[in-house]
Formats: sequence, C-alpha cells, structure tokens
Amino acid sequence: MTHKASVTWLTHRTAPGLPPVSAYQLPSDDSPMLIKRGEMCYYPAPEIDPDEFNCNHGISKTQAEAMFCGAAYGWHTPSADPLNYDKRGRYVGKGREGK
Repeated sequence: MTHKASVTWLTHRTAPGLPPVSAYQLPSDDSPMLIKRGEMCYYPAPEIDPDEFNCNHGISKTQAEAMFCGAAYGWHTPSADPLNYDKRGRYVGKGREGK
C-alpha cells in the first residue's frame, strides 16, 4: 500500500534556505508572531520583538518574508521561496519580472 506524504511533511524536509522558525509582525495590527516552517498558521508572541528575534537567530529579511508568505499563501507558492526576494525583503520573483 502506498501512502501519500503530507505537504507539511515534505516542506519541513525540502524548504531550502528557510529556518525552522521566524518572527514577523502581523500586517493587520503589528502584533508579533512566530511562524513555523511548513505550517499554515502563526503563533502570537507578544513578548518578543520580531526584528530582534530574527537578528539574534541569523534570520534575514528575505527569509522572514518568505516564511510569512508560506504560512499565509502556501508553502508551495513562489512567494515561500527566499530566492524570489531582493536583499531588502521585497518580492521580485515569478510574475514580477521587469517590474
């Protein structure tokens, strides 16, 4: 019998360039949150400063943006790949060529 692996299971092992966890400020109300790679959700983290957390853990702006987009839009999307961002964390990947 063949079993299909879940998207989360595959992502945890195949998301190159992404940390296991990162911090981000929720765009709607600026509240801090933690994002776990491969999970389609976030965890409120009122006790942390996202920039400080990411800096202390060696997480770049590009990685944080890709982690947020993975949790929000799916880990299979181009926006979940840190290679699709510039150094300032702005998306420049698929669909943005020449813009």
